[in-house]
Amino acid sequence: MSKYILGLCLSDHDSSACLIKDNRILVAISKERLTRIKRHGCSKGDFDNESVQYCLDYAGISIDDVDLIVQNSIFTYLSDPAYYETLRHYKGSHDYSERIINMTQHPVLPISHHLAHAYSSYYLSPFDEAAILVIDSMGNEDHSVMNFFQGEDREFLLSSGYRATGGWERESVYTAKGGIITPISKRFARDTQPYDSLIKGFGIMYHEVSEYIFGDGHKAGETMGLAPFGKADYPLGAVSFTEEGYAFNDQWLKQLDKPHLSMDQWNDRFEEFAGLAYQVQTELEDSLIHLCNRIHKETGLDHLCLAGGIALNSVTNKKILDRTPFKSVFIPPAAGDSGISIGCALKGYRELGGSPKEFVFLNDYLGKTYSNEEIVQAIENSGLQFRKSEDICKEVAGYLSEDQIIAWFQEGSEFGPRALGHRSILCQATSIEMRDSLNARVKFRQSFRPFAPSVMEEYAPDFFEMDFKSPFMLMVTDVKKDKADVVPGIVHVDGTARVQTVTEEENGIYYRLIKEYAQLTGIPLILNTSFNVNGEPIVETPADALNCYKSTNIDILVIGDYIISK
Repeated sequence: MSKYILGLCLSDHDSSACLIKDNRILVAISKERLTRIKRHGCSKGDFDNESVQYCLDYAGISIDDVDLIVQNSIFTYLSDPAYYETLRHYKGSHDYSERIINMTQHPVLPISHHLAHAYSSYYLSPFDEAAILVIDSMGNEDHSVMNFFQGEDREFLLSSGYRATGGWERESVYTAKGGIITPISKRFARDTQPYDSLIKGFGIMYHEVSEYIFGDGHKAGETMGLAPFGKADYPLGAVSFTEEGYAFNDQWLKQLDKPHLSMDQWNDRFEEFAGLAYQVQTELEDSLIHLCNRIHKETGLDHLCLAGGIALNSVTNKKILDRTPFKSVFIPPAAGDSGISIGCALKGYRELGGSPKEFVFLNDYLGKTYSNEEIVQAIENSGLQFRKSEDICKEVAGYLSEDQIIAWFQEGSEFGPRALGHRSILCQATSIEMRDSLNARVKFRQSFRPFAPSVMEEYAPDFFEMDFKSPFMLMVTDVKKDKADVVPGIVHVDGTARVQTVTEEENGIYYRLIKEYAQLTGIPLILNTSFNVNGEPIVETPADALNCYKSTNIDILVIGDYIISK
């Protein structure tokens, strides 16, 4: 009989749900994709009804059909078992109140934040044996890990005699073999001054610099993109290395005393901000290389799994691969907090006897596929012109070769922050003018931010310095010097690109599109950016796609086999 496991991330940002059936992920979705609120999380008493219902509806089941629910939350009140008792006796009138009551009558396994991250990486990786590093801004408080959450982290802390001091998870190291994950170290920030404890972590370090530069600590991607424009003229001095590992300087944050106040001021201080971005990126890279070298020395393992928000830093990921003894590095596509729900579901899979060797993970297209009837209805409701193509890949490849900007919507959406060819905006990479036109007409983002390529995997070594797969666009590598002028639209100022490798087995129709384009042009790659405008989540539904298309200067919208024009 089939078993259903529901994983939930109930964080105050990037909440999500994932449903596993037997040995594969059936569906997963982030709340932001459904509410259209960027990084949408849970508020008190909200179990993310949108994502949960999306998953249940996709499977055609009710909450009563779920065999196990596994959840993580960073909320203190959700760390209190009395909260669940309150829910059981709550008789509110809102529709979802009844679903919460029903949910808590099922087995609910709460696990710690970093443990969920560890499961999300190792169980999706191709490795049987690996080291795991989880590193982010903050996970759960140590009291909660020891007294409420269940699983390997709790057992490790209790057996080691750890005494909780009110610190928060910053860095956790595990080993894994044969499906068994074993903690070997956990680092909590636990100073006597609460705010001082928060600045002693790599995630918070990057967050604070991003807040200073852009006025938003969540703009870590922008900071990473800005870094190559900087020079080593603005020393940060946040981290120093010791024989035991590293230490944070308590005073480093005090130098960030003149945050940007307006875009005019930002432009005037570009050199300063670029220098700070360069320095924080350099300190992060040096620190993680130091840390990963130590982990390799302690474990002697060949493979490394990364997870946590820091693992989305694709520049650092490649340098870990290049400058540590690890032979391979795996990062899951949803390495940040949205991926917590997958980790929770995979922990449940393990609890019910599942083996990682039996688990199937082919690609990141974990959203629902919309039917032709749903697509046509949405297009008709929009009032736009449309027709059905007889050969969608061949026809769209032709449009791309003619310098058209294409919005490309196919099958299930990607899970995580990267568009990987199912919710993408596409154009040629053969000119800087095309890149700048895309930014000015559609994306409306800072001109220093690079765009990424999707390349047929078999041709990746011809264009990039790489001998590895990069299916989730989480590795930045050098563009070969003789190809930089061929595809300048995806080359960053430092000669690099954040590459997605594409295969027919893993990417299906997206691979076929690039192959058709290559046959027309001789170029086996295209520029790929997420199907959204700046500040909005990636589109999820056909209606979302149509609304985005109507509000931008995208030339052509493709949904399934349908071509839509204005």
